[in-house]
Amino acid sequence: MFAPTTLTDRDEHQGRLRTLLGDAVAGSGHTVLITGPVASGKTALISTLAEPAGEAGALLLETSCPASAERLGFGLLHRLLHSTTTASDVLAESRLLLEIAVTAAAEERPALVAELAAALARVAAERPLVLTVDDMHHADEPSAQVLLDLGRRIRRARVLLVLTERAGPARDRGGLHAQLSHEPHFRRLRLDLLSPEATAGLLTEHVTAEVAVRLAAETHASTGGNPLLVRAVIADTTDQPVTGEPTLIRAESYRRAVLTCLHRHGPATVAVARGLAVLGSSAGDALVGELLDRHPREVLDQVAELRQAGLVDGWRFRDEAAQAAVLEAVPPGDLITLHRRAAELLRATAAAPLELARHVLGGDVEPAAWMGPAMRQAAGHALAEGRPELARRCLEAALRVTPDKKTRAGVRMRLIRLLWRTAPAAAAERLDELADDARENRLGGPEVVQTIAYLAWAGRLERAAGLVCELAEAGTVTADALASAARWLGVFCPPMRPRLDPLGLSPTGPLTADGTAGAPDDPYLHAAHAVTTALATGSSAEAVLVLQRYHLNDSTAQPVLLAVQALLFAGQFDLATAWANRLIDEAARRQAPAWQAMFIAAKAEIMLRRGELTQALPLARAALTLLPVPSWGTALAFPAATLIEVCTAAGLPDEALGVLALPAPQAMTQTLGGVRHLRARGLWRLATGRSHAALGDFMACGEFQERWGLDSPALAPWRLDAGEAWLALGDTERAASLANRQLRRLRPGADALRAAALGVLGSTGDPHSRLQALGEAVEILERGGDRVRLALVLGELGRAYRELGNFPRGRTLTGKAWYVAKACGALPLTETLMPQYTDAETPAVLEQPEGGETLTEAEMRVAVLAAHGHTNREISAKLFITISTVEQHMTRIYRKLNVKRRRDLPLSLAGPESTRLHADSAG
Repeated sequence: MFAPTTLTDRDEHQGRLRTLLGDAVAGSGHTVLITGPVASGKTALISTLAEPAGEAGALLLETSCPASAERLGFGLLHRLLHSTTTASDVLAESRLLLEIAVTAAAEERPALVAELAAALARVAAERPLVLTVDDMHHADEPSAQVLLDLGRRIRRARVLLVLTERAGPARDRGGLHAQLSHEPHFRRLRLDLLSPEATAGLLTEHVTAEVAVRLAAETHASTGGNPLLVRAVIADTTDQPVTGEPTLIRAESYRRAVLTCLHRHGPATVAVARGLAVLGSSAGDALVGELLDRHPREVLDQVAELRQAGLVDGWRFRDEAAQAAVLEAVPPGDLITLHRRAAELLRATAAAPLELARHVLGGDVEPAAWMGPAMRQAAGHALAEGRPELARRCLEAALRVTPDKKTRAGVRMRLIRLLWRTAPAAAAERLDELADDARENRLGGPEVVQTIAYLAWAGRLERAAGLVCELAEAGTVTADALASAARWLGVFCPPMRPRLDPLGLSPTGPLTADGTAGAPDDPYLHAAHAVTTALATGSSAEAVLVLQRYHLNDSTAQPVLLAVQALLFAGQFDLATAWANRLIDEAARRQAPAWQAMFIAAKAEIMLRRGELTQALPLARAALTLLPVPSWGTALAFPAATLIEVCTAAGLPDEALGVLALPAPQAMTQTLGGVRHLRARGLWRLATGRSHAALGDFMACGEFQERWGLDSPALAPWRLDAGEAWLALGDTERAASLANRQLRRLRPGADALRAAALGVLGSTGDPHSRLQALGEAVEILERGGDRVRLALVLGELGRAYRELGNFPRGRTLTGKAWYVAKACGALPLTETLMPQYTDAETPAVLEQPEGGETLTEAEMRVAVLAAHGHTNREISAKLFITISTVEQHMTRIYRKLNVKRRRDLPLSLAGPESTRLHADSAG
């Protein structure tokens, strides 16, 4: 191993050369051999002699040896003697002797070599002579013998002979090294690679000392201290625009520097470097030798040079960017040949599956029987390492080389499942083949169910239903699998049920919330059951069972998503939020952007149902950005409906219209999500003054739900929506009739829907009857629910009080409604409530009731959040206190402020003077 060189060492070398130059000028000649790895600074070091040599009046003859010089007799000497135009009789004599030597017979050359050396020594009689030869290891043999002879003659001459040579395996130069090393005037200078401290020193010339210290270790690790590579890294790093803390960049300058280093070593080293780059972690002397058809000893010599140059550490490149640069420089045809050869060699050594796969994929290897199993195994390893793109390529390769149809079907299913993580639209292109596999009994029961689900997602509903019917008639698939497929399809696309129900397909075991033994272990069946149960009874237990029983993977992504949707239908918003957050994080870890988008869309809908428009809007946008519209298939209805509703409520009707215009599959209207999308369009139409059209959409929602046997307001509260439309059209009687019909159909515990129905009733009838309905609705919504709905009802209650002549009370409630609407992002509602205030203004506030006691700081924080419309549960979460503590604070707040209920809290608590306190508490 070599000792890393410091910049101080290089300064010492320069000083040493100047000293030796002074000795030579004084008549004491020296021969200096400078050795070091490629690009270690040898050329730069000898170039420092030019100026002091000129100052000393010396004649400078300098040249370098290209790699081709070894094949040209006396080529080095020719370049050296013609490197100056200085007129000299002795030089002219040397040049004439050189011409004679070039054409002389072999037996005459020894004498001519001696004469040439003597002639060069005589030049120093006229003036001091400095000769520098760079890359002496490429010198031709006759020139090397002349310089050797000269080196023996200059001990008492005014000559400084400086040679540079690349460090590496010993070379036979006719005894040049051995003979020179015994001369008393011979000096050897060794340049090694930079130390970490010297690397930091170079960095400080271009970046601050603090940044240099932070980047020095990584720079040294990626370059080995090779000065050329270090400077290239610095160039790439400093060329980048600074957008934050500087980070180390290896780009074009680094790539060129790596290739320059390699080519300075010569073709043999370049070939070995290519072998190392191709083999990667599998490289070794024997394997590289077999790959390149070279002797292992030769490989060891070349790798040693690469190590000395700082390019490789052991048998691997120090930096992946260097390995990539080498591979990019290999001609495509040669690279394919190397990968093919590597694949054959590694297969015989039982190499790691991913290593073998890399060569199969890189070498476009001809199909062989061994490749199918190897690529399937490699795909599994790639997924385990979190490399889905590599897994996809492995499976595609396996599909191309697998002849057995049943095995091909399994590979195809694995590939489509994998594609569904990132690009469902691409997976949908292969579904026809997958359906054929199911029909030909080449798939197992679970794979058949998933095939049906994929077809439904892609909008091929008729194909999906037809496949279920065909398989039921053929009897080649288990009853439980067909029952699962039929149940799933019937929930996802209710219009298909009349076609599927006559088949009489049902699971062989019970479907209960406690997961009774004997129930079919199929996530699609249980998820479908969870949705129908949530819509029919409001139960969430079945959905929880699915989420706890099935982990997120390629076989469960859709059922798990539907289970979260079932929690929404059951009104379990807190539980749904927790699961959505967990699944979003899991999808991100699994590098599955499609899954991530699905669960982000679910969370956006949760925030919408809670009235948190400021949170729902970015989530809904992100879902449709992360997963392009074509990949959503018929499931586009859910994220699109959420974004339309959020934009409508947030005062962005043009953006909502753009979402309505998105190209959607025609089959989407026949799905469960299609009802949600239809309702969203109705809400947009209602908000933009198209009340009759909106009424038509809401009534159509009702017709679909009644026809499908899924008339649940959890899916679409069409009666209440239609009531709102009739109110906009001025028909309060029909509005009240629909609201009463909805109230009569409510199941126990459906508080949110009850509040919404009471809100509609509170907009009809005389002011006194309205007060009761609206007051009850406010009490329900203040306990938890849709905050946009709370703002609406509070505003309506304030209007009712004003109509009864209680203007102070009406203004207070309207002001509270304004603050709640603004806090949750319902800007159109704020303009409706108080059109006189701009977005930057806040309404005037009323004073607290006289005689009230002073609130403690803790009570004030709770009171401020309550006045802004937060529920006890939300206050508990924001202040990190228990719900019980919140309730105790609220009791004391009511007593001190002399109020009886939440809505009676003084408006001053929600006013501008509480802005800081609210921000601190809500942060």
